[in-house]
Amino acid sequence: MALRYTLYIDQGSDYTVAFPVLNAANEPQDLAGWSARGQVRVVATDPVVLHDFTDELSLAGSDLTLTVPAAVSSTWMWSFAAYDIELTDPNGEVSRLVEGFLVVRPEVTR
Repeated sequence: MALRYTLYIDQGSDYTVAFPVLNAANEPQDLAGWSARGQVRVVATDPVVLHDFTDELSLAGSDLTLTVPAAVSSTWMWSFAAYDIELTDPNGEVSRLVEGFLVVRPEVTR
């Protein structure tokens, strides 16, 4: 079952969050050979992708880290959306790690 987590990102600011990945025994999972992908949409069923997290995701040790640079968040003109992040193991099995809402707090100083 995916973790539910709301991302609050200040538009025009750098944002980083790390999610530990655990195996079935509730121990840290070595993510060597794994990949990650994630998308943001107004709602999960919307065909339009507001943002693709592929370039902002990294795997190291047993952690998945999402790093959104200020240059990226400053371009977002929406304030509320749904997102999820999926992992693919070396055998090709896909699992959803985290899902939830992404709230963009508008930037005043530009």
